[in-house]
Amino acid sequence: MKISELKDRQSAKVIDRFSRVVDRIQSTEDRIRQRIHAMEMGRFSESMTPKAIIPEPKEITDLFLAERVLGPTNDILSIEFLEEGLIAKRPVGRIRHRGGSFGTGFLVGQGLVMTAAHVLPTDADAAAAVFEMDAEEQQIGGVRAQSVYHLHPQKFYFVDHDYDVAIVAAEDFSRQLAPLESYGWFVLDGWEEKISPPAPISIIQHPRGQLKKLVVHNSRFIQCGAEAEDDRYCWYTGDTEPGSSGAPVFDPQWNLLALHHRAVPKTNERGELVDAAGEVIRMRASEVESMDDLHNNKEVVFIANQGVRKSRIFKMLENSQLDLPAHEEIRKQLLDFWQKPGCQAMARGAAIENLFRKV
Repeated sequence: MKISELKDRQSAKVIDRFSRVVDRIQSTEDRIRQRIHAMEMGRFSESMTPKAIIPEPKEITDLFLAERVLGPTNDILSIEFLEEGLIAKRPVGRIRHRGGSFGTGFLVGQGLVMTAAHVLPTDADAAAAVFEMDAEEQQIGGVRAQSVYHLHPQKFYFVDHDYDVAIVAAEDFSRQLAPLESYGWFVLDGWEEKISPPAPISIIQHPRGQLKKLVVHNSRFIQCGAEAEDDRYCWYTGDTEPGSSGAPVFDPQWNLLALHHRAVPKTNERGELVDAAGEVIRMRASEVESMDDLHNNKEVVFIANQGVRKSRIFKMLENSQLDLPAHEEIRKQLLDFWQKPGCQAMARGAAIENLFRKV
């Protein structure tokens, strides 16, 4: 028997089984109509009650062989998602402070690094820190050494503690490292972020100062603007740890969505910390001297992680003004640079060109 004949016979069998199921359904519909008519005429009897049709297991198998998307989102991605992630990880680096603390930051062009303000709260803190690139595991391609750039707040330093955003210049004083532009950079703009729950988000970070890590699993966008009066932030479920502050948060297309800056504890309507049962947590003031105290308290329940939205950072920078003329000029140049035609393409091209560069 030819393969084509065998396929025809199998198809005929499936069609026949399907037709029998359809006939049963049609028969049931007819009985239901009769029952409704009888009830209207006052002639209803229990014998008219339709019986449930239960397809045989074989019929179910034949009818429902097609695969299905499970859950509220379609999580099938182009394989290019992995390649785009390799490009996105290039501008992300580790901020290491002389005192031993860590944070995450990323390049935004013009030799500037963006991070959370609490990572570099003052220009003195920035002067005591370095920006480390290529601090990551490398088992594919040529092994490259970590490149350490000094932060140079004398050249440029910007901080906004209300938004928890800091930007500082980085410099290779040795003149022996690759240009910072070779890593690419992220471009900010004032356009509204196009994302809705429960879209997946990714975070590239240096948790606890470790080598570069990526969060993609169980990481979903929750909402923008948790409070009506304040839409600076967005919430998501991606995991972070101390040292992740300042990390870039990405939408499903690897577009910059936000700058990660903290976790969100559960509170009541009065803003008081509550435990899982909703009971107010009683804590002495001396017990809450830092975020670590909050994280280490076993009663505190965290409901989300929070990032400062890319569009809100851009608008904040547009409306800012720095006291030092040289710094103010760089602020204006950065905004102009981001809006330059082809800026995003140039950043992408630089990251791709040097993706597997050996140092």
